[in-house]
Amino acid sequence: MKATVVCGLLGSGKTTFLMEALRQTKERAVVLVNDFGQMGIDGEILSVEGVPTIELPSGCVCCTLRPDLLNTLSRVIEGTRPDHILIEPSGVASPSGVLDALNDSGIMRISVVGILDATEFLDMEESGMYGRFLLDQVTQADVLLVNKADLAGEPLTSRTVSRASALNPGAVVLPTVMAQLAPSVKLPFGTRVSPLDSPLDLPHFESFAVRLPAGAGLDQVVACFEQMIGGAYGDIVRAKALVQGPSKGFRVDLASGRVQHSGLDRFIDAGRVVVIGRNLDTDGLSRAFSP
Repeated sequence: MKATVVCGLLGSGKTTFLMEALRQTKERAVVLVNDFGQMGIDGEILSVEGVPTIELPSGCVCCTLRPDLLNTLSRVIEGTRPDHILIEPSGVASPSGVLDALNDSGIMRISVVGILDATEFLDMEESGMYGRFLLDQVTQADVLLVNKADLAGEPLTSRTVSRASALNPGAVVLPTVMAQLAPSVKLPFGTRVSPLDSPLDLPHFESFAVRLPAGAGLDQVVACFEQMIGGAYGDIVRAKALVQGPSKGFRVDLASGRVQHSGLDRFIDAGRVVVIGRNLDTDGLSRAFSP
């Protein structure tokens, strides 16, 4: 049994990477998803691919939710016994903490994929707002994907690749679009041990989550997300939603200052929105998504 840990800041492209990886694999796989926020969204998006997906509760799998992760791993190992466990921690989780849990579970064949948003990584590092936490995400990776190269452009992407290579000389660093790896690129799997000798101070974000009322449409959600780009409702770093349309569901994402939406091939269980950031105007958000 092997495990892949997919880490990256909020909105970097972790779920997109997993969806493509699951389409290509012929292995029996199970995905563990740890969304940041009171309502999970990524788990339902991934389950559309027909792969067993387990959503861990809101929180951080590297600290407060570590017992839940250990218990879930134990159940999966003893019950499902997949060939491959893929773990998508929250964008504010430390990969070192996840590696500790995998080591304790007896899983030794591990690969860590780090996903960097080329449009903002250099600014994030320079600002120091993520501190040791950001460095942990970069230095723990076996493979670093400098994602959104199409949005960042060649000069910025090249500078990000160079910086990532300097921070982690042992990693394979690749520019990507939509977090897609060429079929010829194979992830390395080997024994990994967390080097942490002290807990990381994780970045603090607030989250807001709400179930969408009946009749809430795609246009309403997209319009609200576009207002967030302009500074409405607080300092928003990430927003995502599942919206039910007349004949199918839709996924809506705000990341890197852009709003995108795409259709899903089935109905969704319930429309919902999750917003992550600082100084959130929760009253305003509640009104924005009210009937």
